[in-house]
Amino acid sequence: MKNLNYVLALMLSIVSFSVSAQNFPLETYKSAKITYLGLDYTHTRFIDDFAFTSAEELTTKLIRTWNHMIISEPDKYDFKKFTNKSEAIIDLELMNERNKKIDPSLIIQNDFFDLKLEEIPQIVRTIDFGDLDGVVTFFIVGTYNKNALIASYYLVLYDIDQAEMIYSKKYTSKPGGFGVKNYWARTYYDVLLQVEKDYKKKWSKGKN
Repeated sequence: MKNLNYVLALMLSIVSFSVSAQNFPLETYKSAKITYLGLDYTHTRFIDDFAFTSAEELTTKLIRTWNHMIISEPDKYDFKKFTNKSEAIIDLELMNERNKKIDPSLIIQNDFFDLKLEEIPQIVRTIDFGDLDGVVTFFIVGTYNKNALIASYYLVLYDIDQAEMIYSKKYTSKPGGFGVKNYWARTYYDVLLQVEKDYKKKWSKGKN
């Protein structure tokens, strides 16, 4: 039984990797209805309990604030510009509801933590997309690590009609600025700039 479980786990890992490593699905992206769902913090770990002193503030205020910058600061966080998708829909409610379920006792720690790209498909399988259709895109946030001065985000494109994840990619950025909110908001902005650069230089040619 152990051998069978190992083989199944290995197969899942191979499938997950192949999905993550495939080229950008340009034709699907160009023709599909795209809905941006925001930031999923349900698996995030905030590293350094001196920098992140209040799990309650994170779960009741900051996480929602970061997720809503795409709406509250549209001139700066212009998702349609970054993704070259002028007709993209922004709908943050699914991620707001997921983020409300975060257990505050688990999110702050001092040990190093980050998600792995091959873990992303399993997380995506836990999401109930409800009545949404077309292609949805969002970020799963891996870590905000004050000790290592790094934040990680995992971009996901999921085709709801086909019930499959069609693309994922990891992005990292360094924080900066004054106050906890702005310090980590910079990483989100920088990652969106990286997405814009990827589209212009690679994805518009159908490459990874």
